[in-house]
Amino acid sequence: MSKNKNNKKKINIFFDFANTICFLKKRRELILSKFLKKFKIQRNNDELVNTFKKADEKFFYSELNKIVTKKKFYIGYNRFIQKRLKLNFIKNFSLDYYYYVKNIKNNWIIDKETIKILKFKQKKYNFYLASNFSLYAFKILNKYKIRDIFKEIYISKDIGLEKPNKNFYKYIINHSQVIPRESYFIGDNYILDHKVPRLFRFKTALITSCNEKRILNFKNLKSFFKYIEKK
Repeated sequence: MSKNKNNKKKINIFFDFANTICFLKKRRELILSKFLKKFKIQRNNDELVNTFKKADEKFFYSELNKIVTKKKFYIGYNRFIQKRLKLNFIKNFSLDYYYYVKNIKNNWIIDKETIKILKFKQKKYNFYLASNFSLYAFKILNKYKIRDIFKEIYISKDIGLEKPNKNFYKYIINHSQVIPRESYFIGDNYILDHKVPRLFRFKTALITSCNEKRILNFKNLKSFFKYIEKK
């Protein structure tokens, strides 16, 4: 662990990318809510958010081992959502919703508040990126001019390993030469960003818009930093 100018050890923070630092301009729970209105169905926003999180824990799309197409993957993913929300009465939900989402122009964005916080805090912490996102992540980071604030960037397609494979975490620990118990792993997925990192003694937290009772969680990075700086 490196030290800052006050000779204090700098905390290492490993960030996930999607839904932690970078978000879809049109949030998926809002897209689903709009789709359901076609059938005159209304669902609580937290219920939709939690449904997507449960689906994310069950389904992992691999950028490395593309055994199934994205279409086939998301049809299965949508079936889970349909069952979880008890929408079995909607015929062809999984396929229709797949095409509904596909036809929506949606971009990955990093909001100004996140950029401001990361740039302001970068001298106090060692920032790393550890994600299963595609190599497109590099283009997004360059677009928002924050690529250089990370000491290292670990993208599964780039290093040939992906979460939740334990070798992914071993690789980033060894390559970064960090001590996990002196480091945080921050993300949005209970399995990828909490359960497995905890096996290596990382401190963990989730970024989520709804309360996650199983783990320390925050609505945004601002509240996360506020918490760790009080300790």
